[in-house]
Amino acid sequence: MLDIEGRVVAGETNRRNGVRASILVAALALLSMVPASSSKAQPAIPEAQRLFPDAGSGFAADGRQVTLRPDGTVPVTLRSYRFEPIPGRAETLNAFWCGLVLDSGNGASQAIVTIGSGFSETLSCDRLVESAAMPPAGNVPRLGLIYATRSPNASGRTPLVLRWDEANRRWAIDEPLSTELDDRLDPRTLARMRAMLLQRR
Repeated sequence: MLDIEGRVVAGETNRRNGVRASILVAALALLSMVPASSSKAQPAIPEAQRLFPDAGSGFAADGRQVTLRPDGTVPVTLRSYRFEPIPGRAETLNAFWCGLVLDSGNGASQAIVTIGSGFSETLSCDRLVESAAMPPAGNVPRLGLIYATRSPNASGRTPLVLRWDEANRRWAIDEPLSTELDDRLDPRTLARMRAMLLQRR
């Protein structure tokens, strides 16, 4: 039979064990609030970004998708994107590129960098301003685009024409025509672009 002193010692021991258990529960609760380790899988890359091998950070949709109906082809849906290229790909510092994903309903999506490479490699893209079907060149369907762009010394609008490449079954930038429009188009609107292209037919 325990004496009074034994009962006091046992009670103190139980109290200390209870405190330790409470501390352990609190510690486990705090650990459950710690963010997941960086070794875990990162969020999946957006499916559209996978279509642009040179896309780096800041990949985001640039406005809403639109569906155009160029002459001689099925309707084509345009989804516009803006992103920073991976390091070493841009000709200028702090550049943003723009690109399109085009869907013609045949199950295949085509991605094309519209501002940042080729004749527009020295430009940084702010956004897509306008897009529309343009008068065809003979039987070749065309799309017109107007972008808001910047260079190290100025900002403005850059016109662009896409033409259907029947041999490869894909859209491609008409660089000679786009360069000509960049020199001559005034004002830089799709309405004026359409008028100029109609005069060339």
